[in-house]
Amino acid sequence: MGGKDKTVLLIVDDESSVGRALSRMLRSKVDEILVAVSPLEAEMLLDTQEVTHLICDHWFGRGQRLGVHLVRQWKETYPSIKRAVLLTGTDISLIEVQPDIDAILDKTVDEKAISRALGFND
Repeated sequence: MGGKDKTVLLIVDDESSVGRALSRMLRSKVDEILVAVSPLEAEMLLDTQEVTHLICDHWFGRGQRLGVHLVRQWKETYPSIKRAVLLTGTDISLIEVQPDIDAILDKTVDEKAISRALGFND
Protein backbone atom coordinates (compact mmCIF):
# COMPACT_ATOMS: atom_id res chain seq x y z
CA MET A 1 0.00 0.00 0.00
CA GLY A 2 1.01 3.60 -0.39
CA GLY A 3 2.92 5.48 -3.06
CA LYS A 4 1.34 6.15 -6.42
CA ASP A 5 -0.61 2.89 -6.14
CA LYS A 6 -2.63 4.26 -3.23
CA THR A 7 -5.81 2.29 -2.65
CA VAL A 8 -8.82 4.48 -1.85
CA LEU A 9 -12.14 2.81 -1.04
CA LEU A 10 -15.40 4.74 -1.21
CA ILE A 11 -18.35 3.24 0.66
CA VAL A 12 -21.76 4.66 -0.30
CA ASP A 13 -24.68 3.59 1.88
CA ASP A 14 -27.56 5.61 3.32
CA GLU A 15 -27.27 3.62 6.55
CA SER A 16 -24.28 5.14 8.36
CA SER A 17 -23.94 2.01 10.51
CA VAL A 18 -23.22 -0.05 7.37
CA GLY A 19 -20.51 2.40 6.33
CA ARG A 20 -18.92 2.25 9.78
CA ALA A 21 -19.02 -1.56 9.88
CA LEU A 22 -17.49 -1.90 6.42
CA SER A 23 -14.82 0.67 7.31
CA ARG A 24 -13.79 -1.34 10.37
CA MET A 25 -13.87 -4.56 8.38
CA LEU A 26 -11.71 -3.31 5.49
CA ARG A 27 -9.38 -0.71 7.04
CA SER A 28 -6.37 -3.03 6.97
CA LYS A 29 -6.84 -3.69 3.23
CA VAL A 30 -6.68 -0.12 1.90
CA ASP A 31 -4.75 3.12 2.34
CA GLU A 32 -7.81 5.31 2.81
CA ILE A 33 -11.55 4.87 3.30
CA LEU A 34 -14.15 7.47 2.41
CA VAL A 35 -17.79 7.11 3.46
CA ALA A 36 -20.80 8.82 1.89
CA VAL A 37 -24.42 8.50 2.98
CA SER A 38 -25.92 9.68 -0.33
CA PRO A 39 -25.11 9.57 -4.03
CA LEU A 40 -24.67 13.37 -4.01
CA GLU A 41 -22.12 13.17 -1.20
CA ALA A 42 -20.37 10.34 -3.06
CA GLU A 43 -20.09 12.45 -6.20
CA MET A 44 -18.58 15.32 -4.23
CA LEU A 45 -15.92 12.91 -2.94
CA LEU A 46 -15.38 11.36 -6.38
CA ASP A 47 -14.79 14.86 -7.79
CA THR A 48 -11.93 15.47 -5.35
CA GLN A 49 -10.41 12.03 -4.61
CA GLU A 50 -8.79 9.32 -6.75
CA VAL A 51 -11.11 6.50 -5.69
CA THR A 52 -9.85 3.07 -6.78
CA HIS A 53 -12.48 0.82 -5.18
CA LEU A 54 -16.19 1.33 -4.62
CA ILE A 55 -18.84 -0.33 -2.48
CA CYS A 56 -22.29 1.02 -3.26
CA ASP A 57 -25.70 0.28 -1.79
CA HIS A 58 -28.36 -0.67 -4.32
CA TRP A 59 -31.42 1.04 -2.79
CA PHE A 60 -31.30 4.67 -1.63
CA GLY A 61 -35.03 5.14 -1.28
CA ARG A 62 -38.06 5.91 -3.35
CA GLY A 63 -37.34 8.35 -6.16
CA GLN A 64 -33.56 7.84 -5.96
CA ARG A 65 -31.39 6.25 -8.63
CA LEU A 66 -30.52 2.61 -8.08
CA GLY A 67 -26.98 1.57 -7.25
CA VAL A 68 -26.58 -0.38 -10.51
CA HIS A 69 -27.11 2.84 -12.47
CA LEU A 70 -24.92 4.93 -10.20
CA VAL A 71 -22.02 2.48 -10.45
CA ARG A 72 -22.23 2.43 -14.25
CA GLN A 73 -22.20 6.24 -14.40
CA TRP A 74 -19.40 6.60 -11.86
CA LYS A 75 -17.14 4.05 -13.55
CA GLU A 76 -17.58 5.92 -16.85
CA THR A 77 -17.00 9.34 -15.28
CA TYR A 78 -14.21 8.39 -12.86
CA PRO A 79 -11.75 6.01 -14.60
CA SER A 80 -9.67 5.63 -11.42
CA ILE A 81 -12.35 3.19 -10.12
CA LYS A 82 -10.89 -0.26 -10.75
CA ARG A 83 -13.40 -2.43 -8.86
CA ALA A 84 -17.01 -1.85 -7.86
CA VAL A 85 -19.20 -3.97 -5.59
CA LEU A 86 -22.93 -3.52 -5.13
CA LEU A 87 -24.38 -4.35 -1.70
CA THR A 88 -28.06 -5.01 -1.21
CA GLY A 89 -30.52 -6.05 1.42
CA THR A 90 -32.96 -7.28 -1.23
CA ASP A 91 -33.00 -10.51 -3.20
CA ILE A 92 -29.84 -10.50 -5.35
CA SER A 93 -31.58 -12.47 -8.10
CA LEU A 94 -33.92 -9.51 -8.68
CA ILE A 95 -31.05 -7.16 -9.60
CA GLU A 96 -30.12 -6.85 -13.25
CA VAL A 97 -26.44 -7.77 -13.54
CA GLN A 98 -24.32 -5.06 -15.14
CA PRO A 99 -20.84 -5.55 -16.65
CA ASP A 100 -19.55 -2.51 -14.70
CA ILE A 101 -20.21 -4.26 -11.39
CA ASP A 102 -17.62 -6.78 -10.24
CA ALA A 103 -19.92 -8.42 -7.68
CA ILE A 104 -23.38 -8.11 -6.15
CA LEU A 105 -23.37 -9.17 -2.52
CA ASP A 106 -25.89 -9.40 0.29
CA LYS A 107 -25.28 -6.91 3.10
CA THR A 108 -24.77 -9.78 5.53
CA VAL A 109 -21.76 -11.10 3.58
CA ASP A 110 -18.48 -11.70 5.42
CA GLU A 111 -15.15 -9.88 5.17
CA LYS A 112 -13.50 -12.54 2.99
CA ALA A 113 -16.23 -12.38 0.35
CA ILE A 114 -16.11 -8.58 0.20
CA SER A 115 -12.30 -8.60 0.07
CA ARG A 116 -12.33 -11.11 -2.81
CA ALA A 117 -14.98 -9.12 -4.69
CA LEU A 118 -12.84 -6.00 -4.37
CA GLY A 119 -9.79 -7.88 -5.63
CA PHE A 120 -7.89 -7.86 -2.34
CA ASN A 121 -5.90 -10.98 -1.48
CA ASP A 122 -6.30 -12.23 2.06
